[in-house]
Amino acid sequence: NEIDSNAPVEDMAVRNELVAYIEAGDTKTSLNEISNGIYKPYWSEEDSIGVMIDGKETPARYRLSEGAGSSYGVFSGFTKGSSYVAYYPYDEKLYLDGDILSVYLPFVQNYAEGSFGGAAYPMIAVSDTEELDFRNLCSVLKLSITGNETVESISFKPNDETIKVSGKAEVDIQYYDEPRLVMSPDGLSQVTLDCGSVELNRYEAKDFYIVVPAQEYK
Repeated sequence: NEIDSNAPVEDMAVRNELVAYIEAGDTKTSLNEISNGIYKPYWSEEDSIGVMIDGKETPARYRLSEGAGSSYGVFSGFTKGSSYVAYYPYDEKLYLDGDILSVYLPFVQNYAEGSFGGAAYPMIAVSDTEELDFRNLCSVLKLSITGNETVESISFKPNDETIKVSGKAEVDIQYYDEPRLVMSPDGLSQVTLDCGSVELNRYEAKDFYIVVPAQEYK
């Protein structure tokens, strides 16, 4: 076949697919209905992951092409290799220096009905194949609130200001089996959930979800 020299570069490249599983079914990019007390996980439309291929320092973008609404997803991109370090959500500022992946947790998260906001829940996968097993890096704080007010935002602040909950963080990919996100001292001791304008009900609780680093909070 002839190649159109005026076609976008991506159209001329060979597409590569990565199969992504959400580890153990207990992590997720958004929350689904509860079954036996556990939220069912699923990938969401428009999800993208950043993939550092063969030790490259900066990420290639892979977009979800199949699997929205399930814990199994197929992500498509245009770079192929023999080793992959993948991070959800995609962020062009991701940086891999040897075994240390530098990431950023946003200061502001967006409210979503019955879930945390899109692209708010970070996960990592490390693989020598095109099959990725994603593992979670954070926890989720659930607040159930009743009342007559309108909620525009909720801010979470640890009592100890040395505990950081947003901003710069690092993950050592050597310990992928039990990944741990370490916040930078330059991080911030606050994260805000932007709710827009959510009306409360005095008889039925409205749930709000805030993603926070997994650590002890007093």
